[in-house]
Amino acid sequence: MKIYNGNIGHGIHIKKLLDISQEYKADNTINHMRKFVKKTLKEIFSVDISKKYTSFLSNHNEVVIKKILNDNDDDKRKKFKKLFSLTFIDCIKKFLGENILEEFDGFPIFDEVKFKLNEDAEYFDKIKESLINFEDIIKNLKPRKTKTKKEKSE
Repeated sequence: MKIYNGNIGHGIHIKKLLDISQEYKADNTINHMRKFVKKTLKEIFSVDISKKYTSFLSNHNEVVIKKILNDNDDDKRKKFKKLFSLTFIDCIKKFLGENILEEFDGFPIFDEVKFKLNEDAEYFDKIKESLINFEDIIKNLKPRKTKTKKEKSE
């Protein structure tokens, strides 16, 4: 982290977010996805971490976020507060090259990434179109109709 000049601590006190739990990643229901696009980065990363991290508490990310949001340095605290209040859709917009914010300094944008990959231009056009329309795509998805107990038993 540039803001800490590489001094992010060690071991269980490291100021680094870890991978989140697979259960949270796997929830791909329409309703979850609709809520997810509006969630802040703080909400997204404050869930339990992956079980592969056996030396860390399950709420490690939440603790780290609270710690850096309560930093004694006013500038750091303000930057992180602004960063963690961004929503997932804000991040997509930044990735597309919109919303140029200093909190995203070093964050790659779509046009930079696509040149590093060796893919067909048409493929990238479809991806970019999907990203641009991501929120509308999620809004327009129709949830599956779940069967009632009576329908399941028939």
